[in-house]
Amino acid sequence: MVLGSRATGIGVGGFILGGGYSFLSNEHGLTIDTVRAFEVVLPDGTITTATNTSNSDLFWALKGGYNNFGIVTEFTMDTFPIGQVWGGSVMLPMTDFDAMKNATVQLWQNVTDPKADIMIGFTAAENQTQIEVDLFYNGPSPPAGLFDGFMNISDAAQNMSTMNVRSYLSLVQSSDTNATAGLRGYFDTVSITDISPAFFDATLNETTFWYQKLASEVPDLLVHYDVEPFLRDVYSHAAADSSAWPPRRDQGFTPMLIYYGWSSPDNDELISRVLQQSTTHLTDVALGEGQDIASTPLYNNYALYSNPTERMYGDNLVRLRQIRGRYDSGHIMDLAGGWKF
Repeated sequence: MVLGSRATGIGVGGFILGGGYSFLSNEHGLTIDTVRAFEVVLPDGTITTATNTSNSDLFWALKGGYNNFGIVTEFTMDTFPIGQVWGGSVMLPMTDFDAMKNATVQLWQNVTDPKADIMIGFTAAENQTQIEVDLFYNGPSPPAGLFDGFMNISDAAQNMSTMNVRSYLSLVQSSDTNATAGLRGYFDTVSITDISPAFFDATLNETTFWYQKLASEVPDLLVHYDVEPFLRDVYSHAAADSSAWPPRRDQGFTPMLIYYGWSSPDNDELISRVLQQSTTHLTDVALGEGQDIASTPLYNNYALYSNPTERMYGDNLVRLRQIRGRYDSGHIMDLAGGWKF
């Protein structure tokens, strides 16, 4: 199999060209780290192939640079053997927050097994807030004790029937991102280098605070904050300057996924302002803890449209603009959506 998304409904093109985090990223890196060739239709209509040895500048730029250089029609990628995996999702009430928080922090601080992965989500909707815990292990069962911090939570133990041995496809299909179809939505992100109890508290507070503040005036509001701990060496699977994104691989950062859904276009501007306030606050919390994230890149597939491209590409932006000039001097690809250089 190739490294794909962790949920259904994710477009292949944007997922890969933006970077691509997988349940297997701790083992194999980002999805762009596993691409060996791109077939591209350039803005002048020429069909070409970009690899590490042919059109290498284009190859580098497409790994994180999206559709700024043409239309990618084919990806040639590394494949990896996959057997039965273990995992699933469990929903917890807010009374389990402290136990979940402690289990996650302990896992983050102590576990280095690249076959393991977790995601923790807080969702506020329909006047209630819930915790979602996603556990994954690349194998038919995790090593004894690996996830005990979660298994020992009584509400989790009662719902562990969702955690089972299954195919990788079955696991991905169990997370249906199409459940929010029909809603408007914005995403944003904060890149963090540590997962502390205090930061978890701040994340939950943002979830509940903004839902309670906005629910009465924003119809069909859904507020979701996701903490996605990856191993600190997740970016070491490729060379330091092997891709346009991330612009640095010497720092083990992990992206947060923040999502707001709502139904009326009248609330678009309000939600955009709220997301900017919320990410600024969480960034300040992390900085206050001593996390060195002032120049840590944002994950472009999660970032809100108002973020400057410098926050994602850093010093690579100059090189990306030069390459764009060589392949699309007429700015044809500016007519397409996405981040533009």
